[in-house]
Amino acid sequence: MKEDIKVTVDRSKCVGTMTCMYASKGIFYLREGKAEVKNSESHSAESIMETAELCPVSAITVIDENTGKQLFP
Repeated sequence: MKEDIKVTVDRSKCVGTMTCMYASKGIFYLREGKAEVKNSESHSAESIMETAELCPVSAITVIDENTGKQLFP
């Protein structure tokens, strides 16, 4: 069963390195030099977590929607 997660980007933290875009094609896009979530539904929770962990400024937050627990950072 796929884990229900919510992915957000704190645009005030994002520095636009595009690491997230290269790590997981299709989840994030760049708008005005900052990352935003485009499509997280078609990706596994594991790949999203791996991508979040690559963000150099921890701008990506991952939350378990079933429990409300913050999984990253």
